[in-house]
Amino acid sequence: MPQLEELITGYDPDILWWDTGTMLPYEMARAMFDRANQLKPSIVMNDRNGESYAGDKYFDYHGTPDKPRYFQPVDGYWEAIPTTNESYGYNKSDKSHKSPAELVELLARAASKGGNVMLNVGPMGTGQFSPEDRKLLAGIGEWMKVNGEAIYGAERTPLPVQPWGTSSLKGHDLYLSVFAAPKNGALVIGDLQSSPKRPTFLGAGNSALPVRRLDADHVQITLPAAARTALIPVIKLTFDTPIQAGSSLPVSRSQANDYRIFDATLAGGVGCGSNTYARAGSTDWTNPQGRVWWPVIVRSAGAYKVSATYNRVKGIGGGEFAVSVDGQSLKQGVESGDVTPDLHKGDVVTRELGVLKVSAGRHELAITAVKIPPGQELIRFIGVTLTPVER
Repeated sequence: MPQLEELITGYDPDILWWDTGTMLPYEMARAMFDRANQLKPSIVMNDRNGESYAGDKYFDYHGTPDKPRYFQPVDGYWEAIPTTNESYGYNKSDKSHKSPAELVELLARAASKGGNVMLNVGPMGTGQFSPEDRKLLAGIGEWMKVNGEAIYGAERTPLPVQPWGTSSLKGHDLYLSVFAAPKNGALVIGDLQSSPKRPTFLGAGNSALPVRRLDADHVQITLPAAARTALIPVIKLTFDTPIQAGSSLPVSRSQANDYRIFDATLAGGVGCGSNTYARAGSTDWTNPQGRVWWPVIVRSAGAYKVSATYNRVKGIGGGEFAVSVDGQSLKQGVESGDVTPDLHKGDVVTRELGVLKVSAGRHELAITAVKIPPGQELIRFIGVTLTPVER
C-alpha cells in the first residue's frame, strides 16, 4: 500500500495498469482499488488486480489475455495487449517479429469492437528500440498517417464481420478496413440495408468510388487499382442517417469465408477460450447439446469446400463433430495432441471435411457434437472456413 500511495501522490498517473493476476487475496485487491480511487478519483485501472472475486467489480476496463490475435465482443471498455514479437520485454533471441500488416489488422479488429490497443515494445539495454521494432513501428505510423481516422475515436461497427475484413464507425461514417481485397476489385458489403452516399479511398483524394446496390442486403463498391495492392486500404462510406445493418455474416463467392468462434453464438456451456492463438479454442465442451453457430447470408448459391481449424490437445480426442448448413452436414473426428497449449505453444491444425452446396438466402452455419468420449471435452474448436468451388 505505501508504494501505491507513493506512485499516485508522487507521479500523478492517469492510468494504473495492474498485472497481479489472481495472486492477491480479495481483501488486499479491493483495498488497493479503493485507496487508488480515494487518492485520485479520475484514475483509470485495468482488471488484473486480483481479477474478480464473487462477481465483485473493481476495475474500470477489461483486458484481453496476453498476445491476442482475435477478439470476441466485449461489453464496456476493453484493451488488447499484443507484442511486436513473442516476448514481453526485449529478447535478443526472439526474431519472430510481426509485420506492420499483422498489427494494423489487429488495430482495425480492436477498433471494430470498441477496443483499445496497448502495444508492448521492449527497449534494449541501451534504452533504444531494436532495429526490427523501429521498422515495425514506422510501418504502422505510415499507415496511421493516412488511415488514422478509422481508428482514433472509432466506435463499435453495426456491420457484421465481412469475408474481406472489418469496419469501424464514427457518427454516420463507416470505415471499411480491407484485409483481403477481392482480385476483381468488386468489394461486396453483406447485410447492409442502408445505402452509402459517397464512398472514398482514404489517402487518394476526395473522388467518389463507383457504388451500386445489388439487392436489399448487399452493396458493391469498385475498388481502384491502388486499393487492391495497398497495405490494408480503408474505404470511407458516408451515410445521411444512422446505419441499418443486420447481424448475418456474409458468404462470398469470390473469396474464402472464415467464421471464428469469437464471432459465434455459443450454447450448452461451450466457452470461446483464449484470444491467444497458441492456446485458442473452445472450452468446456462436455455437453452433447453444446453448439457453436453463426447466422449467415448467401447472395449467390454455390458449392463450398469446408475446412475446420482446432487446437489438438493432450487428453482430448476420439470425439466427432459435424458442420451443418442449409440442411446438409459433414462429420469429422477429433485426434488427440501431444501438448497442453499454453501462451507460447499450441498444436493448431486445419482439416478438410468435404464440399457442401448452399442456396441463396439466410441460413445457420453450426458446429455440433456427434460423439463426446466419457470424461472429456469434445474439441478446442477455433473456426470453420467455406472456400468457393469454381463453377
